[in-house]
Amino acid sequence: ALAEQAGATACSVAVVPDDPDQLAEAVRTACRTADLVVVGAGSSAGRDDHTAYVLGLLGQVLVHGVAMRPGHPVLLATVEATPVLGSPGYPVSAALAFDLFAAPLLARQLGATAEERHRTTARLGVDLTSPAAVDEWVRVRLVDGVATPLPGGAGGLASLAAADGLLLLPAGTTCLTAGAVVEIALLQGT
Repeated sequence: ALAEQAGATACSVAVVPDDPDQLAEAVRTACRTADLVVVGAGSSAGRDDHTAYVLGLLGQVLVHGVAMRPGHPVLLATVEATPVLGSPGYPVSAALAFDLFAAPLLARQLGATAEERHRTTARLGVDLTSPAAVDEWVRVRLVDGVATPLPGGAGGLASLAAADGLLLLPAGTTCLTAGAVVEIALLQGT
């Protein structure tokens, strides 16, 4: 759905088990016809996460892990001339990874400029802290000009569905106090 919203024609394939050989065959097959391949899940460093290994065998892993939360285990690779996004499996991480990495690439491939999210400002409703070393994307609800962070980690799909926008706490920002004026990137439909 995100690829189609970005103007692309999307094609999904059958789910492949956590098996390096089956994953390699699926990626090879997809790269023969697709302009961008997105591998959902398997990009982290768990026992059954084979995406980085497989993409390294088939092509070149350019990035494995980014300083952002949620979405840290993002993989960016090429297999022959095809870009491949290894997307984290958690839904919020996957949506954010697509928005930040795949959507701009698709726009470029389509000869367009990546669509910027509409932005607004709001007052932060509560104190907010973040690790200093990462860009943290916080899902927020907007009510009467006040941005309230929503609970939920990278797996909290309900918090993404309930969010009106995203607040970026850039790396190096460890805290924002209630009442601070913040910029919010609005999600679609708001």
